Amino acid sequence: MTTRTEYWEELLVLAAEIKELEPWGWMYESDIFGVEDPVTGIVNYVSIMGNLGEHYSVSAYMGEEGLKSYIYFNENHETLPPETILEMPQLMLSFEYRDRLQKEDYELIKKSKLKFRGSNSWPLFKQYSPGFLPYTLEPAEQRTMLYILQQAIEVAKRFKDDEEVIFHPDPEKEDYYMIRKPETKNNEIIWTDTFQEIVYPSDIIQSRVSTEMISSFNKMPLGSLIFAADLFILNHPTEEPGHKVFFPYLLLLVEKNSRMVVGTEMLTPMDGFDEMLSKAPETLLKFLLNQDAKPKKVQVQSERLFNLLEPLFEDLIFISLELIPNLGYLKETKDDLMGMMGG
Repeated sequence: MTTRTEYWEELLVLAAEIKELEPWGWMYESDIFGVEDPVTGIVNYVSIMGNLGEHYSVSAYMGEEGLKSYIYFNENHETLPPETILEMPQLMLSFEYRDRLQKEDYELIKKSKLKFRGSNSWPLFKQYSPGFLPYTLEPAEQRTMLYILQQAIEVAKRFKDDEEVIFHPDPEKEDYYMIRKPETKNNEIIWTDTFQEIVYPSDIIQSRVSTEMISSFNKMPLGSLIFAADLFILNHPTEEPGHKVFFPYLLLLVEKNSRMVVGTEMLTPMDGFDEMLSKAPETLLKFLLNQDAKPKKVQVQSERLFNLLEPLFEDLIFISLELIPNLGYLKETKDDLMGMMGG
């Protein structure tokens, strides 16, 4: 492929082909297959959505981390906030109403020779990167999306004739996915089917809490209060020079009986989403060290925050960490706080 900087014309041609093909008529979003990027070697896991007639798209979850985030969201979507979709690394082509397109998206279509009309017909290309506002594909991502859409069309046509094409012949190998794998011969990319077992990345995120802080906390007198902690996204897109638009996150600590906010700190994903998450344990411990006595327990309603804090609490004495799915008093305090912030 040529070393051009933009591939919009080809992408829009492929988008028009997919819209005409309507593969969501015979594929479900759970019919996932992989496409290996010939340049980066990263496997993007493709899901074709629209079988329910509500949202038509081709999403490519980036790497095993992206696939894992999709599976987690799919299994827990009823209890997760809708903004969780912003944390799923993916490239997406969706078909939208005209008024859903921003000016830059419309201009890309206008410059092409293609015509799109009607509801759910306007192609919109976006990358979702955890913690950031979805943004227009950059050249490398455009190139990757070309491969993804080309193979999505190929696989969808074959799937229509044979639904078993993306599944491993051995039904016991449920963690194997069909991967479209490229091989370059005579400057031409040849694509073949392979089946690959997925090894998901660890959930463990290393934090850096000093032994001095832990020792200082353990020396504090015992108390009887119960605190609740939460880490959540704020609906306040923020832009700083040299960075993409991001969403700040708020770490919140609340006292149960009084509903008093005893600690807040803004965290940002600009240095990486996992890097941001790794700061949560140390920040929470700073909140606790500012109290007159250690609380009896800290409650959280987020499984992610529980997993982040659990290693820290193994080193803290006379205090427990509890995971309780719905903390009413925490939700009330969050709602009040968000109301004051205009969110």
